[in-house]
Amino acid sequence: MWPAAERLRERLTGVPVAAASGIAVYGVDVRTHAQPDEIRASLVKQLHTPVYWAATVRTLIGAGATRIVECGPGKILTGLNRRIDKKSQSKNLALEDPKSLDDRARALEWLTNEDIDMLNEAVALVTGASRGIGAAIADRLANDGARVNRTATTQDGAAPHH
Repeated sequence: MWPAAERLRERLTGVPVAAASGIAVYGVDVRTHAQPDEIRASLVKQLHTPVYWAATVRTLIGAGATRIVECGPGKILTGLNRRIDKKSQSKNLALEDPKSLDDRARALEWLTNEDIDMLNEAVALVTGASRGIGAAIADRLANDGARVNRTATTQDGAAPHH
């Protein structure tokens, strides 16, 4: 993965990255990184270094995370998250495609009115926001009142789709 990491490092050099405004825990070292150079370095390192998923989830729960959403095909991490901290009251949800995001019956089991109201003050970081499930989630969160930070491989891909 070194060649891919080097290509990513080169691409990220020209990409504007703002300082983090919320808590973002990076699985490569289970730490938060707030400054743009730290964020870039962590993203590159994650391509060629094992991540510490269980420790990352425990850290997020310890920091107050109450909802953990897995986006993309499969539900492996959602199942793993449930086993990591069985005492946690956090809720886990897998969204496999844009249709699952709009599946009202499933969403209503997971989201309360309080959760929806909370989106008006939320900041969300959505990776892979240029297409598919990433774009659908970013658009939905923005429509529900969240301030959404999008990442993608191009600046156009990270732009809001409205």
